[in-house]
This record gives sequence, structure tokens and C-alpha cells, in this order.
Amino acid sequence: MTEKARYRNSIRSERLLKDAFVALAANGERISVSALCRQADLNRSTFYAHYDSVDDLEARLVEDLMDGLAKVLKDTLANAFRDNPRPALEAIGSYVASNQALLKLLLTSNASFDFGDRLRRELLVTVGHARLEDEIRFDYVAGGLSSVFRTWVLEQYGSIPMRDVVEPAVRCVQNA
Repeated sequence: MTEKARYRNSIRSERLLKDAFVALAANGERISVSALCRQADLNRSTFYAHYDSVDDLEARLVEDLMDGLAKVLKDTLANAFRDNPRPALEAIGSYVASNQALLKLLLTSNASFDFGDRLRRELLVTVGHARLEDEIRFDYVAGGLSSVFRTWVLEQYGSIPMRDVVEPAVRCVQNA
């Protein structure tokens, strides 16, 4: 087997195991290595080739999720965020929507996952701040945005599309 095929299989196996984790957790099933392997149709040795434990898999899911969010923020945030937050909020909204199942799982589980705190930290790292007033503004914006996105993920707005959440969020940020 070529190195490229092995790498492709490795990526596929990790994706299958992560998807299995989300599916089992969403169904309220007990998550064990055996259950994950059954759900993903993989061997236990494949699981252990990638992860040390179920907790390791969960930690990597969160890490990958937040790395993706950091990348979205870095790719979209610019000095003009206050004047034109639309590109960043559309990108964040799209990312949140594409990861809704995992976010919902993390937000409703006992995992030590604080989306608002991570969003705030990523905003501060990406945009930076020079004064206390800037940091307070980012706390305010990040807290509001994380609450809005959290509420959408948990479907407390009903089944509205993400774009219907982003529009008023853009106006709120512009007025903050």
C-alpha cells in the first residue's frame, strides 16, 4: 500500500470514529471503544492507532472544532470588523451550522467546553486589543455572539436558517 493511500485511510478512519462518537452521543448511548468501533465498522486496533481512549477522542474533537473556529476567525476578521462584521459573522455562522451536531452535543453534555470563553479568546488573539475599552467591547460582542450561536445550535429559535440569525447579529455588532 502506498504512503498516500495509507494517509487517506487514516483520515477516513479518524472521520468515521469522530462521526460515530457524535452519533452515539446524540442518541444518548453509552460511548465505549467497542460501541465506537461497531458504529464506525472499524477494528479496535484502528481506534487505538489513532486515540488513547474515548476521552482522548472527545478532547481531539473539541480541539479540532476550536482550531477550525480559530482558522475561520483568522481568515475573516480584519481591522474593519466594527464597520463591516458581515463577512466574519457569515463565516462563523456557516462554521457553526456545519458543526451543529457536535456543538449541540458539547453544549448539552457535562464536557468542560465553554464556547463563549473560547470565542472570546479567539477574538482577542485574532483581532488583538490595545486598551481596556477594546477588551471590554470584545467581551460584550463575544458574549452576545456566543449566546446567539448557542441558542441557534440548541434550536431555541426554532428551525430558522443561520442567515436569519446572522442578519440581526450584524446590526447588533455594528451598533455596539
